[in-house]
Amino acid sequence: MPQVTAPTQVQRLYRANPVAWRLISSEAKYIVAYGPRRESKCLLAHERLLLSDGRLVPIRDVKQDVLVGFDEQSLRLRPYTQNERAESQGYDACLKVSTASGYELSGNRGHPLLTPAGWKRLDQLRVGEYVATARSCPIQGHQRLPNGMPLFAGFMMGDGGTKYNNAIFTTADPQLLRRVQHLARTLSWTTNVRVWRGTWHVGFAGGHTDALKWTEIPGQQGGSRQKTTGPRAWIRLLGLSGKGSHDKRVPEVIFTAPNDQIAEFIGAYTACDGHIAQHRRQIQLASVSQGLLQDIKHLLLRFGILSILTPHMQRYEGRPYRSYLLKINGPFVKQFAEQIPVPGVKAKALAAVLAKQSWEDHNILDIIPNGWQQHLKHGEKWHKLRGLRWGRNPRGNGRAIVARVADHEENPILKRLATSDIFWDRITAIEDIGHHEVFNVEVPDGHVYVASGGIISHNSVSCLIGMHYHVTQRVDRTYWPVRVAAVRDTRVNLGISTAPTIKEWFPEGQASKWWGKEQI
Repeated sequence: MPQVTAPTQVQRLYRANPVAWRLISSEAKYIVAYGPRRESKCLLAHERLLLSDGRLVPIRDVKQDVLVGFDEQSLRLRPYTQNERAESQGYDACLKVSTASGYELSGNRGHPLLTPAGWKRLDQLRVGEYVATARSCPIQGHQRLPNGMPLFAGFMMGDGGTKYNNAIFTTADPQLLRRVQHLARTLSWTTNVRVWRGTWHVGFAGGHTDALKWTEIPGQQGGSRQKTTGPRAWIRLLGLSGKGSHDKRVPEVIFTAPNDQIAEFIGAYTACDGHIAQHRRQIQLASVSQGLLQDIKHLLLRFGILSILTPHMQRYEGRPYRSYLLKINGPFVKQFAEQIPVPGVKAKALAAVLAKQSWEDHNILDIIPNGWQQHLKHGEKWHKLRGLRWGRNPRGNGRAIVARVADHEENPILKRLATSDIFWDRITAIEDIGHHEVFNVEVPDGHVYVASGGIISHNSVSCLIGMHYHVTQRVDRTYWPVRVAAVRDTRVNLGISTAPTIKEWFPEGQASKWWGKEQI
């Protein structure tokens, strides 16, 4: 369906009087319902949406891409058809919602999120409520990188220095030093190792093998082939050139890589800036870049691993500074160890944690909020008599418990809840962040997409809806009051398609009010 645009007369009329419109002509052939700006469900320009190829793209840069959405019937994530181009909706009052696992989403007050009670606007949410986020991300990238590039990227993101366009790696782990030197030899690079303050500083140079002389790297403009013979060229391709520790983000080419190469990248980063807390039975990834850990948090969803991102205050050379920790707990530590290859001495520490931990049902993070009990076929006493019990937690019960209940009484509704792609995340803060430029985007298929790396969000329908005795598409009640104007030009292509009549959207007797001759 072609994009519908408002005629100049309608736009001028709307700007002059957005509250009370007057019809243009008594001989109108078409009626246009034009939703007022900022009435739709908008996000700030920097909020990133998940594409089907694995990339996270700011909403302001979304064109006609294929987004990953959420099917409300099956409770599963899936790729959608091509969406409409994102459009600016001007400036509007905005709120920022923060969750317990570390997600942050900023949008206008009307932007809805999915809760156990249904869709709620941001200005209707309260601290302590649960919102739906992605529990896993069933995406498999297909743009394979050159051998060694994911490892090199992980090492440089962790303990690499790239601010001055040089590739310098620093480590105190002798096993990691040997691993890095072996990587350099396989790439026909040379290394220059110096020792300072008990750590090794490794510089890279060279690289002229036929296998790496020309490599097509995905994500480059125009798809042209880039020369990738040396470490400096790789740093430029990975977007790390001139970046300090606070500015680092996961390179775009990592998002589109297959999962085995993403696992190499995460493992290399863990070997550098990871910590295995054996007494807590926890994996911690540290960085001063919040955005970097947000990216890694999203990549871990490819392997079904949930994590928690929290701020962490430290002191360095006597001065306090803010850093961030990405924590992996419970059974997700086991999943991490089974799927992510970690080089160096930290691999042994991870194996020691696995030997101590009992993993059965030890998951206090992934819960189903209270309310699932209303779908029970039998009462709690019936289950107790058959040996199945669950505690009365004020927040909810573990997913494994709900799954056992569903199997016990053969309940398809509870089975769908327990096996869904939803992780229910608790809201910890809602902030008023003032007025900002906001954007909306329409997903024609299911109208639901994944924003901010994991938050399930509802989209906006087109603000301009053409009518000619029939509604051309569904009018969401969220956007009322919809302004109505008549268009004189009968040649305007409104893309009229099969749709319900106007009487189905207005109470009986009111159709004449909008369509009658006396109003035209």
